[in-house]
Amino acid sequence: MTLSDQIINACKTSKGLTRGELSEAVGRDVRNVVAVTDWLVKRGRLHRSGTCRAYRFFTFKLDADAWALIAEDVYVAQLRANKEATRTARNEARRKGTKPTGRPPKPKVFKNPPEVARKPEAPTPAPEPVEVIWPEHVKVYVAPTPPSRFHFDPPPGWAGEISKDWMNRRTQGAGV
Repeated sequence: MTLSDQIINACKTSKGLTRGELSEAVGRDVRNVVAVTDWLVKRGRLHRSGTCRAYRFFTFKLDADAWALIAEDVYVAQLRANKEATRTARNEARRKGTKPTGRPPKPKVFKNPPEVARKPEAPTPAPEPVEVIWPEHVKVYVAPTPPSRFHFDPPPGWAGEISKDWMNRRTQGAGV
C-alpha cells in the first residue's frame, strides 16, 4: 500500500487529521506527509479545512465543510487562551520585578576575559627527524632513478596510435 493510500485511509474519520497526527498514524516523517498531502489536495483526492497552522485533512468534502464552520471558532478561542496565558505570565513577572522577553538574555562581555576564554597557543613544531635503525637481518635495496623518468623525447616524424588511427579514418573517408 502506497503512502498516499495510507493517508487517504487514515483521513476517513469525520474529524479529519492534522499533519502531525497523520505522520503518527502512517508511521512516516512529517516532511514526507506534508509533500504527499499537498499533492493529494492539488489533485482533489483530499480536502483541507481549518485555518492557518491548524489545517485538518478529510477524505470527504462534506466533512471538510462541516469542520470549516467550527474551525474558526476553535481558532479564535485558542488565540484568546494564548493571550490570557501571556497576560498572566507578564503580570507574574511584574510582581517578581523581572522584565519578560521572548528572547534569551544577552551574554556578558568581559573587558578582560578570563584565562580560560583565550585562544590556545600555536601547536609545538614537530620534532627533528630521527635516524632510522635497521635491524641486522633486514637488507635495504635502493633503486636508482633513471634520468628520463618524467621526460619523453619522441623521434622525428613520430605520431601516436590515436593520431595515426584518426588520420587513417580521415583519409579513407575523403576518398569515398
